[in-house]
Amino acid sequence: MINKKFKKVVSMLLVGAMVVSMAACGKKGDDNNKGNQSKDGDNNNKVEATKAPAPENEETVKSLAEYPKVDSFNYYSIGAGITDEEFNALDLAKLVEDQTGYKVTYSQSPADPMDAQTAITNIFMLKQDYQAVKVGKDQFYTLLAMGALKPITKYIEGSTNLKDQISEFGWGTASKDGEIYAIPQKNAFASTAVGICYRKDWLEEYNVANPSAQIPVPSEENGYSMSLTDYKTMLTYFATKVPAGGYAMAVDTNVVYMENILPAFGIYHEWADINGQLTYVVNQPGFAEYAAYMEDLYDNGLILYQATSDDAGAVKSLQSRTAGAGRIAHWNAFAIETTNAKEGTDLSTYTDDSIGYISALVPDDCKGDKSKVRVFAAEGYVYYTVIPNFATEEQAAAYVDFADKKLDKDFFLKLVLGTEGDTYSIVDGQYYPILPAFNDKQGFSDKFIDGTRENDYAAYWLCRVRKTAAQEKMFSQSNYNVGATGIQNPVTVMPPNEAYDTYYNAANIEVKNAIVISMFQKDVPFDLAAIQAKFDEYEGKAVTESVNNWYGSWDLKDQFNTVRAR
Repeated sequence: MINKKFKKVVSMLLVGAMVVSMAACGKKGDDNNKGNQSKDGDNNNKVEATKAPAPENEETVKSLAEYPKVDSFNYYSIGAGITDEEFNALDLAKLVEDQTGYKVTYSQSPADPMDAQTAITNIFMLKQDYQAVKVGKDQFYTLLAMGALKPITKYIEGSTNLKDQISEFGWGTASKDGEIYAIPQKNAFASTAVGICYRKDWLEEYNVANPSAQIPVPSEENGYSMSLTDYKTMLTYFATKVPAGGYAMAVDTNVVYMENILPAFGIYHEWADINGQLTYVVNQPGFAEYAAYMEDLYDNGLILYQATSDDAGAVKSLQSRTAGAGRIAHWNAFAIETTNAKEGTDLSTYTDDSIGYISALVPDDCKGDKSKVRVFAAEGYVYYTVIPNFATEEQAAAYVDFADKKLDKDFFLKLVLGTEGDTYSIVDGQYYPILPAFNDKQGFSDKFIDGTRENDYAAYWLCRVRKTAAQEKMFSQSNYNVGATGIQNPVTVMPPNEAYDTYYNAANIEVKNAIVISMFQKDVPFDLAAIQAKFDEYEGKAVTESVNNWYGSWDLKDQFNTVRAR
């Protein structure tokens, strides 16, 4: 997390930078010759043949092809973990150049967040020689507020692919006062990274031993869910199966907001709309009941809490088979499922039938009803590629054209996945990676994306969670029917917010610490009022008020894709 005081200093620097930039916005900068020079060194822009400019009152939208453009520019990108020389030499860079016709020189952002923030600031303050800059959400909104960006609305309207492949909501997040200022890049789709891994073989044993009180095995039929009472019953049985020193369930350090359990109590995200107001998790109805449930599991000896980093967490406990259940991420599934694979087994295609996954718990009165499953789903626009306001119109048109051509349907598939039969295959209409070719050739493909074909990208991206059968198994079960069950957090698309940015992280940490002391210690009753007071002590009321000031005036609220509570 970037230091908050540092962020304020950066904002002040940007203000100063914009004063200088806006004073010079009516003339071409002398420091951006790379984008202004043609390949033969002529300082005049080499442009495509165009029609005469349309009259100012012309209502017909010009196509992007009609605007004058430079043929080369500099692009400041997100770091890929290799040198700039290696990045520019990638086959993918040549592929993009051949498709678009533009000679683009890439530079990469430093890995350290503070260094990256400084580098972005310097680009705009010093008018460095970059004509396209990829930034994160908060950086975009800061630059937008400072007047540092060039509007690109007319170029987007004249585009072939961009205007149609990026959603209205996406363009809304990149706009201000009716003008578009960036090309937004969306996550593939709303999904959850975590689920509850459990010993399916032990559950099946329990069912055989208890034919009159069986627990439905999580499956497609019930949306990979389990009821609250059944889950406790299952853990109680697991406690008799684990070896000495083992526990029925392992919980990682500071994981107190269990995304797969909270929805059973009507809590669908850390911040959720409750009667039109965004409400923090500990103030949401149902949190007291959730805490009582978790405290009961702990007090009954069913939970091992990882008190320090030296203690085994959920993944290691499941790998060693000293725990019967635990919350893990889908990229951990391979390590857990292949632990007991026989020597010589093709691990990429191996899954362990003794391991299963629970997408979410549901209330007892919703047992077996997959329509009642809810999961925390993360989605949003994570990157924005912007054009500094000191860039020329010819440079702006060139960058938008460059991005537009990359969204050609056939080319976008090739950029993201490569070549069928070489780097990927299609099985039953689904995309699967061919390893190791996919990793070797497509490992950096995401670094060359500016915006996506949003509907197509969702299907293409799944290729990346199918690198092993174990990972695919967990991801698909944890995200079963996520389009209907996933609920998003509006705060993830909130612009920079002074109170939230300044206080929320510290307040959230203090609240979690207080919950751990109360929830995961025996003979310490849970005191919800004290937990809520801790949030207020760390400026929780100011954070809530500030968040709702934004939420109440947010004109994209109705478009935000939210599944309502049952």
